[in-house]
Amino acid sequence: MIETNIFAVDPECDIAVATMAQLLLQQGKVTQALEYFERAAELSRTEGEIVNALSYAEATRTQLEVSEKYPQLQARLQQMGGGLGGPPVR
Repeated sequence: MIETNIFAVDPECDIAVATMAQLLLQQGKVTQALEYFERAAELSRTEGEIVNALSYAEATRTQLEVSEKYPQLQARLQQMGGGLGGPPVR
């Protein structure tokens, strides 16, 4: 598993955590991505990194809420080309 390899050397590596969040989001693993975005915010070292991680976390959280509240909209968006952030939410 990629996750095991990335964090074998340094589980607190902010760049690895943020990258994993992006990869999970691209794979449609939105719930997992949110966890990593939130962790990336915790590990951030600069104000810009914190803002970036929290912005992605909030956008991901909103994506989850929309897909839960409006499943028909989510299905239509996926038909149009990727839905809210990529493959179906798992």
